[in-house]
Amino acid sequence: MTLSCKIVYNLLINTEQNELNLIIIPAASFSLIGLKMATPNTMLNDWVETIWSTDVSQDTFTEVNEKIYPDAGSSLIFEIDGDNIQVWFSFNTSVTSYNWHTSKRYIGVRFRPGSALSLFSSQLNHAWRETVNLLNINFAHSSSLLRLLEQLIVLEKHQQIHAVEDWLLACVTLDQHKAKKWNDLLTKASERLISPYQIAVQSGLTRRTLERNFKKYFGYSPHQLHGLAQIKYARWQLIKPDSRLSNVALNCGFFDQSHFNHVFKQHTQETPLEYRQRKLSQI
Repeated sequence: MTLSCKIVYNLLINTEQNELNLIIIPAASFSLIGLKMATPNTMLNDWVETIWSTDVSQDTFTEVNEKIYPDAGSSLIFEIDGDNIQVWFSFNTSVTSYNWHTSKRYIGVRFRPGSALSLFSSQLNHAWRETVNLLNINFAHSSSLLRLLEQLIVLEKHQQIHAVEDWLLACVTLDQHKAKKWNDLLTKASERLISPYQIAVQSGLTRRTLERNFKKYFGYSPHQLHGLAQIKYARWQLIKPDSRLSNVALNCGFFDQSHFNHVFKQHTQETPLEYRQRKLSQI
């Protein structure tokens, strides 16, 4: 199932809080580069949140600058420019601005927390603070990635996404996904917008065990991951024009609106009001 940018916004507005982990919040300006989002193969559900692509049939060159916000996930982006393909990977640990060009085609994979490290090995650890070109790194599945790029050059556009998905399926069959247990715990906490510590106590896990494994598999502490889930839910709430900022703050578990403003700006480089005004102006 493929969704256009506007349809995705409609989906967000009708999504309930217990589906928080399914929320994707694309910028409306991405419609300028023909953004489409696809539901991944169900066998990829434990690893992949969404697969997206761009497709603009026009000769006029346009550049779109947009932000990607940290949410503990990571991004793999294929930048296709004729016979030249670059493959970018980022953990998105901070707000990152990207320039998207209508003269190029992009295929992106948004990984769930911990999934990329599980799939591609710890050799990507140095990419924690920057975007890296996977073609310059020797990592697990490097050889199969090169074979994939050879296919992408000759395939039709509609076949390219299937080829990327097939490559991911081949990767996950070789992966034990050691982080799955902890990802399930994180998902459960995020869906209920409560601290992972509460789920850990209910599961009979010690605080130390939880912190050690979250840091190992996600690169974040439970407290940091809870904060990212709060901001993600807040961003979704803020694109609803009828939601009051004070109610958003309380719904997301902040002490008050002042606390909400401070934490939100730390994560997004904008106040909640600035974020809302910019997003609503794009829809």
